[in-house]
Amino acid sequence: EGANVLITGSNEHVLQKTCSELGEACSFFVYDLSCISEINDFWKQCSLMMGGNIDSLVCNAGISLHENNILNVSVENFERQLKINLESNYFLIKSFIKEKGAKEINIICISSERGFQCDDLPYGLSKAALNSLVRGISRRFYRNGVRINGIAPGITTSDMTRRKSNDNLELERVASGRIFLGEEIAEVACFLLSNASKCISGEIIACDAGEYLSSYIS
Repeated sequence: EGANVLITGSNEHVLQKTCSELGEACSFFVYDLSCISEINDFWKQCSLMMGGNIDSLVCNAGISLHENNILNVSVENFERQLKINLESNYFLIKSFIKEKGAKEINIICISSERGFQCDDLPYGLSKAALNSLVRGISRRFYRNGVRINGIAPGITTSDMTRRKSNDNLELERVASGRIFLGEEIAEVACFLLSNASKCISGEIIACDAGEYLSSYIS
């Protein structure tokens, strides 16, 4: 959409492949988000790569270990999911706000429909906390030029769901009757990053055809 984009992740091969697909406006930086103590240095490196001009942050990293219920959750796996899904986002956002200077910035957190529901699994709990963080940051910093929103997808094609865009995406048990494409979620992100949504902040936009709602029409 005309932006210069810097993508990050821990898998250099995937980053290289994605950059080649997105073109010259995309660059990458290898970074493991679980290294919380290095986040400030991470921001300094990103700022150098982007010429000091970073105006938007998309917190898109997330993991689910699909434990089924609390009885299958280990301490290690609980901490791992909370670290990637919540703690890393928390300190990325903190560092970005501190680095912003006088300019306006825009933040998007990729949450999940699970964040609207009661849950006994680390994934859902981390997403509920992330939703609260989005609202809290907006309430505290909107007047300082910080705009932040969340996107809460339903089941979407991704490595985590092991669903690809060329698979059969029908899924009768959900409100939409199908799995969503990653590109559909990206369209919502583009809207939230644009000036067309300047009056929207502190919102968690569900992208699941209303699956998260508690009442259903039979």
